[in-house]
Amino acid sequence: MIVSDDQDAIDTAWRIHDANLDWTGKAETKASFALAIESALLAGVIALTSTGERLAHLAGNWVLFFFWLGLTLIGLSLLGAGVAVFPRLEKANARKLAAQSNFIYFGHVRLLEPGELEAKLRGSEMLPVLSRQLVTTANIAWRKHRSLQFSFACVFPGAMCILAAIALK
Repeated sequence: MIVSDDQDAIDTAWRIHDANLDWTGKAETKASFALAIESALLAGVIALTSTGERLAHLAGNWVLFFFWLGLTLIGLSLLGAGVAVFPRLEKANARKLAAQSNFIYFGHVRLLEPGELEAKLRGSEMLPVLSRQLVTTANIAWRKHRSLQFSFACVFPGAMCILAAIALK
């Protein structure tokens, strides 16, 4: 598709904006699921360290190495998933400054009076405003996906290390 005029460019920018929001939401949904599974995994491992349970009396350098490495990796996976679901809001002073030229993000719009917003909507070039917002939302989606990827990269080796500790016990 060739964008032939400003209205086509604006329509395309809105479609990209919607896609960015969709990708961000999908990353957050996956991260929420990962956070629940990883939390249950960590709780299960901790429960197995109770008196009389399978991991209650770990001994041996390799067993302890794999156990603590596994716990560390699972903890890091929780951190990655937590970062992915954590809301991204601008700092208050940056919001006030940005609200003067950006009026798509709810954090900016809330700082405007209705008449001021109407004037901006009627008198502003939308393409530069949308372009700035697209870059911002794309960066947010990217960071959330990378955090989720980090979480997944840690949880599976972490679980394998715990299983190795159990097998070596």
